[in-house]
Amino acid sequence: MQKKRCRSLMLMLSISVMLMGCSTTELEERCFPMMVSVGYEDGKVTYGVGFPKEDEDGQNTIKRSFDTSFEKSKAEYEKRLNKEADYNHLKVLVFEEDLLEQKIAYETMLESLAQSEDFPRNTYVCAVDDVEDLHEMEKNISQDLGTYLEEYLKKKEEKKNRLLTLGDLMDEKENETMVLYMPYLEVEENFVEWKGYMNTSGKSWEESE
Repeated sequence: MQKKRCRSLMLMLSISVMLMGCSTTELEERCFPMMVSVGYEDGKVTYGVGFPKEDEDGQNTIKRSFDTSFEKSKAEYEKRLNKEADYNHLKVLVFEEDLLEQKIAYETMLESLAQSEDFPRNTYVCAVDDVEDLHEMEKNISQDLGTYLEEYLKKKEEKKNRLLTLGDLMDEKENETMVLYMPYLEVEENFVEWKGYMNTSGKSWEESE
């Protein structure tokens, strides 16, 4: 009886491995976004995706899609690149200031991200005036923007600055108990500078000394 149970267990494990293998996308058929920016333009949410430099012939590009649905934007990126986007290594989610000032659009966007379950909850979040300034700066750094911003934010965190993650924002939306504050960054002379905080209602103030 014990041998029969062992054989049955081995058979079930073998079938599970085969099924997992059938659904697994090969590494060369996937792309790995390092940063995603979310903005607001022409009355719609815009999604932009930044990839490691080596994935784009040495260039980290931002690809924007005008849509309130992240799933539709994701499908468009994958179609352009002819690859499946794997967000498990996402470093930073960047919010443009214009989006944070649009309460309904912001909340709809968060709900879309929560439903997709693509983004790690521990992804850092920050706010900027214009993400295009980041991409201009990127031409003069050796890293992709996602890795660069993650390292910058981690250094700030070590100095006991208050940082937020995507999970924090999703919890805030679900519980509606408090307003949270994310780092507000600006680009100055090809470097990122921490200027203060911005809350999820789009109001900012200077960081206290």
